[in-house]
Amino acid sequence: MFALVPAKTDQHYAALLELIYHQKTAYLEPLLDLIELTWEQFGNYFRTTGTAYSICRDKEILGVCWVKERGEILELIGLIVKPEFQGQGLGTQVLSWLDEHCSEGIQAIELQVHASNPRAKALYERMGYIEIYYEPVSCFYTLRKTTEKTI
Repeated sequence: MFALVPAKTDQHYAALLELIYHQKTAYLEPLLDLIELTWEQFGNYFRTTGTAYSICRDKEILGVCWVKERGEILELIGLIVKPEFQGQGLGTQVLSWLDEHCSEGIQAIELQVHASNPRAKALYERMGYIEIYYEPVSCFYTLRKTTEKTI
């Protein structure tokens, strides 16, 4: 079992940013360069955009989930599970939780996944997300799923 705990303090945000920094993949730094964003600017954006959650079990941080509402869309900006907790169904559980607990009026959940992460893309597709766009410059797929509340 896990809990999603919203970040509220500078210490909490710092811990989540540290997790993101240490789990960063090959595409994070090139993406920040592409959009001309420094790591410090990214940190400020992270703190001021949407809601960041710790994915916790017994007060241990297993990952981070970062979302933002955009009208009728809940944008999953990021979902990172520490490598030692991957493959245990945690990502699937978080995605199901988001679908079940999103705000009234949210019609769909949308996310982006980098082409270098086929395992995550396959997970999203198994969970009912459908590819709606591919951006060749950044190599990101955009996927969307209609929420349970819409069905």
